[in-house]
Amino acid sequence: MKKAFTPTFRISEINVFQKLSSCKLLLVSAFLLLYFSGFKTLAQTCKVTDFLYLNDPQDYQTQGFVHKLKIGSGGTLTEVPNGLGNTPWFPQGGGLGSPHGLGQDLNGNLYIGANSDTGPIAKITCDGTLVNLNFINDAGFNIVSKDGYLFVNSSSSNRISRYALCDGSAQGYVTLNGSTQLDWGLFISPNGTFYATTGVDPAFASATGKKAIYRFTPTDADFTNHTDYQPLVSSNDLPPGAAAKNLSIPAGGAWLWGITADNAGNMYVIAEDPWFNHQGTTWTGFTWILKYDPNGNLVAWTKDEQTTTPKVGFKGGRGILYYPAADVLYVAAGQNGDCVSMIKPSDLSYIGAAAGNVPNQNPKTLRIASEACPVSASTVVDTTLCNLKVGDKLFLSQLIGKCSAPICGGTWAADAANVGMTFNQCDLSFTVNNLSGCGKFTLTNTGGSCGDFTIQVNISFVDIKAPVIAGSQTVCSTVKPSAFTVSTPAVSSGTITYQWQKSTTSCTTGFSDIAGATSSTYDPPTTLSQTTYYRLISSSAAGCSPATKLCSDISNCVTVTVNAVTPCGTVTVTKN
Repeated sequence: MKKAFTPTFRISEINVFQKLSSCKLLLVSAFLLLYFSGFKTLAQTCKVTDFLYLNDPQDYQTQGFVHKLKIGSGGTLTEVPNGLGNTPWFPQGGGLGSPHGLGQDLNGNLYIGANSDTGPIAKITCDGTLVNLNFINDAGFNIVSKDGYLFVNSSSSNRISRYALCDGSAQGYVTLNGSTQLDWGLFISPNGTFYATTGVDPAFASATGKKAIYRFTPTDADFTNHTDYQPLVSSNDLPPGAAAKNLSIPAGGAWLWGITADNAGNMYVIAEDPWFNHQGTTWTGFTWILKYDPNGNLVAWTKDEQTTTPKVGFKGGRGILYYPAADVLYVAAGQNGDCVSMIKPSDLSYIGAAAGNVPNQNPKTLRIASEACPVSASTVVDTTLCNLKVGDKLFLSQLIGKCSAPICGGTWAADAANVGMTFNQCDLSFTVNNLSGCGKFTLTNTGGSCGDFTIQVNISFVDIKAPVIAGSQTVCSTVKPSAFTVSTPAVSSGTITYQWQKSTTSCTTGFSDIAGATSSTYDPPTTLSQTTYYRLISSSAAGCSPATKLCSDISNCVTVTVNAVTPCGTVTVTKN
């Protein structure tokens, strides 16, 4: 289909990085995201869509596949095809024998475990094209991404391993203390808090043993030092808090599966009272959803009997995920329930099926990934960055306008004439290697879910440090103030320009430019009638083409206090 004509537009940005010399990459990235979200004059450049990915391992051998479902109004789901127009998004028999877990990098690529027991973890584009089946040699029941890393709860080891999404290299691990059972559930909140569960017998033959819920916020050092975390709450055989609340779970115990958390820190856990606890009865086992408050107290629960008919509800559930935009819990139910159920978080009431039962379904992990598409076929973004430090690393995906999600598709290319920066092809970022720099990067895409588009990012950066000025004084209203001096000059890797300002309000507000006061020093030309405050703005530019905005820094404030009462100057006395 022929694309409609869309005009090219240009966005101008200026970003001020103050005192980032000790900041790490993640802090720089977080600053960029926060800054862009509050920049009121920045045009919207992308349309963002949330998708729910659902893994279905089928026979756990060779027939697994992955659904991609568009989230609509109220949390409804609509299946979407891959880049070839086929559904499911990743086909049966395509290489993911028993898919488990899903992570996403800043460039929209997805990472899915090909087999929960033996691995590996595959890298796939957002359009469903398999890039590398053996990207990471690990396996786990859940895989989650955060801040450029992939986290895997490696099978049967109570270990959460960390891998760099850039190249798949191992970056340490932490351990979950106190259980020899499988750690199936893993969720990471937007603020970096980890939630995990342990409590599934590796042989699936018994439901006894320790059941535990973990919550912690690890640092880089924790993964390097292999920190061992204790449970937030735990109990033997039954889910934490179940005995005290007299839940009707037999003494034979229950398994703990998926876990998620809402924005308030409440936790939601799938527990299963398996069928073999009910041999000799008319019951067939139950699936429970348990709600815990942020302190780990069990506060609400609901259950669904695992009957074969009707094929509705969350019976047989494994994965669970909170979706804040619709304030709903999604549950990947089993063979005899919904494909995806919707649950109300406040009271755990069953809303209905977001996706109904299909024959032979076996849904497991749920994960939400957001994707952005440019609203224009051609976009130019002019970006000025101030006071970067040598060694700072910035991702191109965070410099292309107000896109709060990865752009699906496209290939980045660095201009050969770039100076002051080094392009990192591996993770599509650049590293600052000089205090000033000029560069151009182009993202080009043909076809796919976003259609044809080109985004050109013109980047300039320069450092500027304001001077320290001196000259605070008290004068009479009839005496001109003395000239101000510069005790420490401004410093920049570019050419510095100056503008003096004054205010009669305070040292913090009410400033306006002084006409013609554009040198590094200033000598007030006339007397003053009231106390006045002065400061000096120093600016610099990297000298790039096209011309870029200035980076500026503001000096300290000097005060000229005007005394209109005390007699000043020469007094003549005449004697009669």
